Amino acid sequence: MFSFRHLYLLHRASVCMRQSVLRLSQRIPLEQHPCPQFANIRLLSTKPDDASMPNTQSVTREETIGPDTKKSNYSKAEKPDLKIVQCLTQIMKSNRKVDKHDPEVVYKVLSDGNKTVDKQQKLQALISVLDSAILKGDVHSQKHIEILMTCQEFRELLSAVSDSIPIYSRNDLLLLLSCHLDFQILRKNIQAKSDIMENLLSNLNKLNISSLIKLHRTTKQLRQPEMENKVMNNIGSRWMEIEKVNDLMSIMQMITPEMRKTLDSSIQDGLEEKTLQKVEQLSTEQIGQVLEFLSVARRRNLPLIKSLAYCLKQKGLENFSLKMTASVFESLSKLNIQDNELLHLLSAHTVQIAKDNRKSIQLLTLILNCCAHLKWMTPDLEKLLHSYYPRFSESINHKFQCQAIANMSTLQCLQESDKEITLATLESLNEKNIRQEYWLFVALALGWNNWSVEWITASVLKESSVENIQRRFPSMVTHLRQIDYEASIAIPNYMGPRLNIGGQKSSKVTMHNTLVFEVIEATQTLEKNFDENVQTGINTPQGHVIDVMVLVDKTGKVIPFSSSESSCHKVAIKVVKYENTIRPSMKPTGEIQMWKRHMESLGYKTVLIPYHIWTGFRGKTSKLMYLEKTISSSVA
Repeated sequence: MFSFRHLYLLHRASVCMRQSVLRLSQRIPLEQHPCPQFANIRLLSTKPDDASMPNTQSVTREETIGPDTKKSNYSKAEKPDLKIVQCLTQIMKSNRKVDKHDPEVVYKVLSDGNKTVDKQQKLQALISVLDSAILKGDVHSQKHIEILMTCQEFRELLSAVSDSIPIYSRNDLLLLLSCHLDFQILRKNIQAKSDIMENLLSNLNKLNISSLIKLHRTTKQLRQPEMENKVMNNIGSRWMEIEKVNDLMSIMQMITPEMRKTLDSSIQDGLEEKTLQKVEQLSTEQIGQVLEFLSVARRRNLPLIKSLAYCLKQKGLENFSLKMTASVFESLSKLNIQDNELLHLLSAHTVQIAKDNRKSIQLLTLILNCCAHLKWMTPDLEKLLHSYYPRFSESINHKFQCQAIANMSTLQCLQESDKEITLATLESLNEKNIRQEYWLFVALALGWNNWSVEWITASVLKESSVENIQRRFPSMVTHLRQIDYEASIAIPNYMGPRLNIGGQKSSKVTMHNTLVFEVIEATQTLEKNFDENVQTGINTPQGHVIDVMVLVDKTGKVIPFSSSESSCHKVAIKVVKYENTIRPSMKPTGEIQMWKRHMESLGYKTVLIPYHIWTGFRGKTSKLMYLEKTISSSVA
């Protein structure tokens, strides 16, 4: 069979031969224009029989025959629309298809499709033009179609096909869906669109995954949730057929938070399984998108997350923007993933690409919030955040300002030099009627800073504020007690507001935490009379918890609480768990520092047992020796 190219060349050859014969038969003379400024112009004119001079009004054709001009092989009636040819050339070059298909040949197919009266041939011409010009699966296909829509002949063919929708068969409708239009030809024909949808929904199993994705987009545009879920369920049941990474990413983006409530969990299981199979084919940007999908869907698929993290570390972050870096930070925070190597990589990249502008500072506060949740901060990132701290009040809203101050405090990034900036920020926020739970959140985080007491008493511990907090947020009353006690330490003769909370009695601690239980067991081993010499799970009136409390003499030896020695000391032991440390430096968080200061102000000697040191001892004997030495050191 002849291709479009062969038919086009035969047609051109016949036209040229016919023109040559006509010229010879009419014997049209060639006359050179006498003016020198038109040396590169030649006129073809017909000289009348009864005139001795050339008739300049009878010029029928004018051509430029300069050395850089290419002669056209089309007659005047058949010359193609240069605008369409240029559009086709531009699109095909961008898709690297210009070598396989001549733009003029594609135009010939388009022109023939407009001339024919056969509706089926019009449809085939439209699909042929699109398949020849536009690359399937190209993310810019819609943009290229919009370029073609500016051409009249393409619009006419679209209109003709749209008017003929009702007469097309089921296979024709499937062909329409498989081309690049995404139902754009049906913008005005609502009934035709509805007919196609009903037909296609009854034949979903005959569509490939790419067609199903287009169909899903159309159901979303039509605002038909039932149809949308039906298509998505069909895609989910056939997840093994997904081969293209772009299709996989498109399907993930289609699952909205509203859809997750009604969507079968097996669909997301299948998508995650397919992603795990193709994880090495994902780009760094796509890895970030998958992590974001998992965090939004609250899917903690550890094998997939570890594979994504490994590939991200292998590929590097050279092309990562600050926005994408913040997105990955946020995903790791929501998924609670503690990958030190990846966090180091993200932190170093953040320090490298951060810029001094409003948008960057907003993203940095998001990264700060994620670091506070993960309890993770490198010195370089801490230095960067500290340098931008004075700009926070100019670049973020009041809610995020409160969060930023609290996060900086929790991570112990605030210094004495930040006192004036912080108090000025808090004073400006106070004028904006910030919600009181934000104040309480900030005040609790600032509790370990001595210079925050003045602001706490003036803003949070006002009688009206305390009454409102106790009424609206009863679960935060314990925190309010801690803040009240913080003020009582620093301010002599302090008379705080009335708090509706009494002293709490000592109680046995629950043994759900293995680490705490081991410390209690080791402490009890220091003396045989366990019940009398060791108290556990003590809740102080200030809202703090003492894991273990013992009484020791001046030599550091544990003695019974009934002892009458005047030189004995109460030792409060606190287990510093994994979530109470800032990694990778492993220093305790601000809350632990506040606990230590409060206990010492009450007359206790304090002992902190970091989890990473305790778990480093293999045997019980070594743990017992470490605990005994630590208790003795606290009273020395």
